[in-house]
Amino acid sequence: MGAGNCPGAGGPDALAWHVVARLEDLATDGTGLSIPVAGRQIALFRTGAELHALDDSCPHRGGSLGLGVVLDGAVTCPWHGWHFDLDTGCNTDGLEERVRVRPVRTNAGGEVEVGLPV
Repeated sequence: MGAGNCPGAGGPDALAWHVVARLEDLATDGTGLSIPVAGRQIALFRTGAELHALDDSCPHRGGSLGLGVVLDGAVTCPWHGWHFDLDTGCNTDGLEERVRVRPVRTNAGGEVEVGLPV
């Protein structure tokens, strides 16, 4: 990763979980989804068996990360090519900008849920 000093996301203790998709709706081919959730846009990705959720807006110019391509654990902003690690949200081009990572899980019914602060 390029930015060795990318800060941790931290986060609130209390989360509300929102159903955003079904597991089978998520492609595993390096593409994502941009989904509205509780007044926010969330970028949702599936890499193999892992799920990833990030705030959807690139900090550079607001490009939708959900429309970006995933390669080697990072998503590329489709507007200007900035890269963000799916696990940490850190910019992998050596810049200090980052995107917030959101907790994501699958429930017993096969639905994908994203946790957002209460």
